[in-house]
Amino acid sequence: MTEMTTKEETNPYPPPTHETINNIQGMPTLQTLPEMDGTQKCYLGPKFMDAHSICLGDCVSLSSDACKFICRGWPRQDRAEGFIQFDDTVNSGVCRKSLHCPVSKRTRGEVHTLVKLEHQKLEHVTVQVIYTDIADSWTNSDSSSLCHYITAILRNMFLSNSCLVKCCNMKLGKMYKISYIVIDKLEPNVQCGLFTKETKVSVTKCTSKERFDQKYFQKRCFGIGGLERETAILKETLHLLFLPSDLKYKFKFARGILLRGPSGCGKTTLIKKVADDIDAFLLSINGAEVYGGRPGEGEGRLRQLFQKASQMSGEGPCILLIDEIDSLCPEKGMSIMIS
Repeated sequence: MTEMTTKEETNPYPPPTHETINNIQGMPTLQTLPEMDGTQKCYLGPKFMDAHSICLGDCVSLSSDACKFICRGWPRQDRAEGFIQFDDTVNSGVCRKSLHCPVSKRTRGEVHTLVKLEHQKLEHVTVQVIYTDIADSWTNSDSSSLCHYITAILRNMFLSNSCLVKCCNMKLGKMYKISYIVIDKLEPNVQCGLFTKETKVSVTKCTSKERFDQKYFQKRCFGIGGLERETAILKETLHLLFLPSDLKYKFKFARGILLRGPSGCGKTTLIKKVADDIDAFLLSINGAEVYGGRPGEGEGRLRQLFQKASQMSGEGPCILLIDEIDSLCPEKGMSIMIS
């Protein structure tokens, strides 16, 4: 039996005790099978597990250059050695690359560390729920049912602080229309634990997948040279528009903002930058895309666009951008690009 020693680590969720195995770098990662979704299984060679004192069902953490996955050790049925095959349902290092690329392409030759984690049964967890579509938004009356659904999805899973559980490929996730569950906080002084049927759940926030993806996986980090003044004015104006209705009843605000300038001067980029800074969902469409080949099709598209913007504003700030609006309502006798 390998002796476990306590050691402070710099990773996001340092376990109380652990054993780090560094000699897996270069081991090829096989494609995840559909039946592995939600199992958290990490298939390893039986001899490898015996050599490193990994028992059936032990909690392990796999680390690559950008991501960390929490799994349970499991022997390969074909008893082959020298391969890694794991389910990426629980991701402790959330990144766009880890959620939108196949496992074989994402981690082949990149997994460099395996850590055996100590864990305990969880009594309480705090989570955020990311539902599949804005139309599936949960109301306060659904809170008890939602906690029941979360318990069914997370039962018998190993979790850590700030990890993300990908439910979109799981049967229960599809049934309850939940794409992700973000673990905000575990119990005090608990870095890794097992979710059981007795574990209590508190839901702090419900968000649509579109807003969540745009905020965390489509984040735009850039600066706009020479437009600092315009950026500040636009941010201040939008901030006032997003005030609660009881705080702005004495003021009159414009119902829209028109940005005018030549093509390529940075109007669209400015809106994207401001939306990113004020944490608002950006819903954009090009004016030319509104037109349709049949009568009334353009009006129908505009109606659907504004209905979606109204739905998205129910869960937070939302900006509707109609780019190149002059294609919809051009000024007679002039050709000025306005967006």
